[in-house]
Amino acid sequence: MDCVAQLCIDYEKHKSEEGENWHFFVNSVEFIGKVIRKAELKPEEVRVICSKSRESRRKNQEKLGEEYPIAEPLDPVKRFNFYTSTCFEGCDIYDEDGVTIIVNDGNVPHTLIDVGTLFPQVSGRIRNSKHNRRGIIHIYSTTNSKEELTLTEYESACEKVYADAVSFTKRINKNNDKEDIELLHSK
Repeated sequence: MDCVAQLCIDYEKHKSEEGENWHFFVNSVEFIGKVIRKAELKPEEVRVICSKSRESRRKNQEKLGEEYPIAEPLDPVKRFNFYTSTCFEGCDIYDEDGVTIIVNDGNVPHTLIDVGTLFPQVSGRIRNSKHNRRGIIHIYSTTNSKEELTLTEYESACEKVYADAVSFTKRINKNNDKEDIELLHSK
């Protein structure tokens, strides 16, 4: 959380000449609220899209603060845009100046995005950005598990999960045999 807040503070100090808008995908309204407060972001600079269901709206709004209303995906983009899992799939975002930033906090399980399935979905949400060719930014922290990985080991593990997902998808698309259909229904 501190890293993301510091990025926002630094961005405000050294505003990009390109006029980039940052789009943070992190599945935690509490995390978003903490970043907003720590970076002292102004309400006119922030757009937050998260669940507005009857059960979660009040709690989410409390975590953000009343001055940061929960927005809709089609509302105008701002300098700092935050999205929870409600926008990870099937949500089209249009922002020619948009930069995709995926955040995973290894100590908060519900912020972890599966690189084999959700990561490709999230990375494609901004449809028309001139920055898409540069790639995405992935901010992550290690988990509190005992297993320590180097960056190379982590990248290798991510690549294997992704390759397995691609292989599985190709197999499913070629075959529609009973075993594969049962496997899909069991997930």
